[in-house]
Amino acid sequence: VGSVRLRYPIPPIHGEGSTVWKELYVVKQQLSQLQGSGSVPASNLYQAQLQPTSVGGLHYHEFTLYQQDFNLISNSQIVTVSTSLSNGHSHVLDLALNATSGNVEYLTCNGAPVCPDLHPKVIKFLSSSG
Repeated sequence: VGSVRLRYPIPPIHGEGSTVWKELYVVKQQLSQLQGSGSVPASNLYQAQLQPTSVGGLHYHEFTLYQQDFNLISNSQIVTVSTSLSNGHSHVLDLALNATSGNVEYLTCNGAPVCPDLHPKVIKFLSSSG
């Protein structure tokens, strides 16, 4: 066939010189500087636990509250969270502050006022980084 003349230069496969690559690199650097999960600084997270129960085998569930969720609860608002999977199931909790005791408790667990597994209503905070 012979030699083929290309009219336009073929761009390199790598994109290191492009504006998009440079912007992506900056975002990558900023994300790598964050603590915790890589998307939210650890100081804005609260680790909490739905306390153990022996119904269906001894087990407990954990979940994370963000700072804004904790602030809502502190201001008498209701926050809905999903727990970790344990003993083959998880729970959806509506959390609120008990004004009498000052404890964070679930109002409903999977839509019921009493948890089907009989987990205690009071939420245990494992760590509060805020």
